[in-house]
Amino acid sequence: MTRPQAVESRSYVQRERLAYIDFRLYFFDEIGRPNLVDRFGVAPAGATRYLALYRKIASQSITFDGRNNIYRIEKAFSPLFEHASQRVPSALALGFGDGVNDATQPLLPCESPTALSSPKMDVLASVCRAIYAKRPVAIRYHTMSSGESERVIVPFALVDTGLRWHVRAFDRKSGEIRDFVVTRIEAPPLLDEEPQANDVRTTTSSGRASSSWTSCRTRALNASRSSRGTTGWPTARSGCACAQRWLATCCCAGAWTNRPTTGSKTNSTVSG
Repeated sequence: MTRPQAVESRSYVQRERLAYIDFRLYFFDEIGRPNLVDRFGVAPAGATRYLALYRKIASQSITFDGRNNIYRIEKAFSPLFEHASQRVPSALALGFGDGVNDATQPLLPCESPTALSSPKMDVLASVCRAIYAKRPVAIRYHTMSSGESERVIVPFALVDTGLRWHVRAFDRKSGEIRDFVVTRIEAPPLLDEEPQANDVRTTTSSGRASSSWTSCRTRALNASRSSRGTTGWPTARSGCACAQRWLATCCCAGAWTNRPTTGSKTNSTVSG
């Protein structure tokens, strides 16, 4: 039986524990029973069994350090799991968890640009339910230029600019696909109705938007790589990481909203 087969044959609970052991070894060079006890609330005997199971599946990746009573990464280490590059930095900065434990702490000292705003969970939850159920939602929306307005939107995607969250939706008031800043939305009850005929535009438009975003993200990544020096680190030309983040946000805004040529009408972010 291959290693992937040995992992897949285990229960979800076992795979979850094995993934955590794999993560600790990969990024911290060590794992001990106290780590499993603190993370999952298992008894020391249970922690020992999970470590023994990992050692059975990946014997060449882990070795026991008897002096310190912990397991360490072996020279021939090869991760059992594919650790997503989008999730690892979050785990290192915010803690490895599922949000149930409020006491999660950073696993390593990390500094990250602060988001401009964080959405209210009740608003975000309502928007997510609307996206999942493919149903319209009635909202009160605030802009600095026009103040408060009432709209009915049919959301179909969330957009993270890196600094704040938007919901991409078909706006019945304007008859256009628009991005709405989530923190400017109030009282979003789901409507007990099916999307109207005109609302099906969201299906085709969402595909174009996703394609544009993927293309733009690739261009931004290539530009970032081309600005690196021979050492592999960004050169002075590339500027600081925060500036690059702002640049990516501004660059991709056109792709997200299908920016038109000069003089034509745009489906832009509703802001003020």
